[in-house]
Amino acid sequence: AKPGSKEAYNLIGNLYFTSFDDCKQEKSQVEDRAIFIAAHDMYKKAGNSSQMAAAKAQFPSTEDIFNEGKQEGDEMTIGCWINTTIKLAKRD
Repeated sequence: AKPGSKEAYNLIGNLYFTSFDDCKQEKSQVEDRAIFIAAHDMYKKAGNSSQMAAAKAQFPSTEDIFNEGKQEGDEMTIGCWINTTIKLAKRD
């Protein structure tokens, strides 16, 4: 009801975070874990630092990103019901 509401961003972050099992395709660790980057982005808008940390802990590792020939900062599109674009980030 209130555009830009921190509660709304937090709720969206929670929905993204808990959608991992439903949305993962198990073909790419980086693509599957990108959902947590989208959740982190929503938690950041909500100002929820504890959930930002929880989401970041689930980001792909430096090794996963390297092994898949990707780089931090690459744009990726998350499918499933989320359908958004994120910038690739690593947890470590």
